[in-house]
Amino acid sequence: MTLRFIDGFDHYATADLQASKKWNSTGTASVISATDGRRGTGCWAHSSTGFDIYHINKTLDNQATYIVGFAMYITNLTATRFLEIIDGATVQFSLALDVSGHILAYRGAGTTLLETSTNTLSINTWNYIECKVTFDNSDGVVDIHVNGSGTGWISLTSQDTCATANEYASIIRIGTTANNYLRYRIDDLYICDTNGSVNNDFLGDVRVDSYLATGNGNHSDFTGSDSDSTDNYLLIDDTSPDGDTTYVQSATVGHIDTYGFADMTHTPASIFGVQIVMEAKKDDSGTRGIAGMVRQDSTDYAGSSQVVSTSYVDYMDIRETDPATATAWTKAGFNSAEFGIKVSE
Repeated sequence: MTLRFIDGFDHYATADLQASKKWNSTGTASVISATDGRRGTGCWAHSSTGFDIYHINKTLDNQATYIVGFAMYITNLTATRFLEIIDGATVQFSLALDVSGHILAYRGAGTTLLETSTNTLSINTWNYIECKVTFDNSDGVVDIHVNGSGTGWISLTSQDTCATANEYASIIRIGTTANNYLRYRIDDLYICDTNGSVNNDFLGDVRVDSYLATGNGNHSDFTGSDSDSTDNYLLIDDTSPDGDTTYVQSATVGHIDTYGFADMTHTPASIFGVQIVMEAKKDDSGTRGIAGMVRQDSTDYAGSSQVVSTSYVDYMDIRETDPATATAWTKAGFNSAEFGIKVSE
């Protein structure tokens, strides 16, 4: 797998963000704005005009190279960091803005300046920023693209990009844990590494769209909070999850629920992957596992089993290819698929 994580910030609310259901941690001033994203839908934002802490952390695993892309809308300019890539508790690498809109690349948390961009970002407009960093104590690489171009931004080789002795990082932080006045919004985010044969470099200016269940699929094994297994999709189609108010449940290994989803209406040049998001918890002792499901052409394709905790958490299953063809997703393939969940253990 190379595509590690995506978020369009459209399918959950601030309470879910603060509860660390999808992101591992967040600053107290972080919010989900339901209508301020690039296409009038959700985005990550700040909650006030004060001197505040706002950030979101995603913990993955140790990788020598990470590629992070996101759309950013800045409403004011002040000198502060807006992206940090972290090893343990130490920031290995960070990006910051200055008061003129230049992007600054640093080793550490603004510790050692590596380069300042020639170009500047403008306020009150969306820009798509991509950062590729290879961690090495002497041969590190930094590439910054904005709106699909590297011209005038940052391109470095043969750098010390490590603030620790380790030539890797594992945590992506949007924002910083330092109080600051910078005000911006984030949308359409992706994170990749370089392990696979696809999605192992810049993806370009992408969009991340969220789709909700709109109908029953082939499988309805789970029992709903309404005590039956009829029209289960109506219990899991919330724009923002409602916890124990409406849900489906099963304690039987092998049970599957699949659902039909709204069709994709635009025609993308490429579909880099589909991420199934399952918000789940267990309500009894013992081990319980779930797996994402794709049903395509009358065949079921289960993902890897993931152990469920006793609190609601978002479990992600990324499919970079259509399992029926083992090739990139197409609009027709996405629209014909069912997606769902399986009790795997």
